Amino acid sequence: MTLKELYNNKINIMEYLRNNSNIDFNDKEIIKYSYDLQAGSYIKDYLNPSNNIIHVRQKKNDYDLEEIDYITYVDIWYKAAANILNSLNCSSLLDAGTGEATTLHGILKHSSNQFKQIFGIDISLSRILYASSFFSKNLPFPDLKANFLTGSIFELPFTDSSIDLVFTCHAIEPNTNNEKAILQELYRVAKKYLVLIEPSYNLGSDATKENIVKHKYIRNLHNTAGELGYNIIKYELFDISIDKNMSEIIIIEKNKDIIDNNKILACPICKKPLLYHNHNYFCENCLLAYPIINDIPVLNKEYGILCSKYMEF
Repeated sequence: MTLKELYNNKINIMEYLRNNSNIDFNDKEIIKYSYDLQAGSYIKDYLNPSNNIIHVRQKKNDYDLEEIDYITYVDIWYKAAANILNSLNCSSLLDAGTGEATTLHGILKHSSNQFKQIFGIDISLSRILYASSFFSKNLPFPDLKANFLTGSIFELPFTDSSIDLVFTCHAIEPNTNNEKAILQELYRVAKKYLVLIEPSYNLGSDATKENIVKHKYIRNLHNTAGELGYNIIKYELFDISIDKNMSEIIIIEKNKDIIDNNKILACPICKKPLLYHNHNYFCENCLLAYPIINDIPVLNKEYGILCSKYMEF
């Protein structure tokens, strides 16, 4: 059976690929294939959510286990996340690992429309194509423009300190034991704040711990941020979480070495600003051309095409 057939038969693709490769962690290829096959499913669920009763924990109830319908849960979740991002008073936002941008959309619906520049990036072109199409038809605000592109959170195609607020929601989650490399890259791009809402092994319930172990999710995000010497201004359980996948929120304030960049997009390899030429992007340093597909810049490093004479044509 093909991977697509396995996915359609409700096989857990990450688990299947780990077993097939005889490894005990999620590598980049496993994550990329697994999420690309899911493309479209998040938007479908976002537009037509089930109203099943789920088990959650809320801060207002001291995190006691309670039952709540799913639609109420997601509304509370989006409002809580929006309140946090709004409070930081930033004008540019990057949702790193945006998927189909459903979380970004839900948060923006409850935001104060303060973000003048919005970027969403994901490793999967299929998911970004869905995100772009979805946003073009369902803008949270009439004048809002979101910029979607593909790329890896290990090699973000942005210049240093170029985006006020870098945000993740369960995007670091599947990257087993790669907390340090990802944190360093997210921190590099952030100009003011890094906000992480990710599964919590340290603070979560027994059901959460069991789920993290089962799926080989990250465990040491907070400890790693501390070891890197980052200024953590908030670390606690998120206001509301599903019991088996409770989230922690970490807010890191960037050091005040502000860099004013008028060039934002960068080569994912050398981090030098890209040139837009003949409907594609080009890196003069690496001599690589990066394609644009359906208006989506494809800035994964493996898709750079060597063309030293590109700017001559």
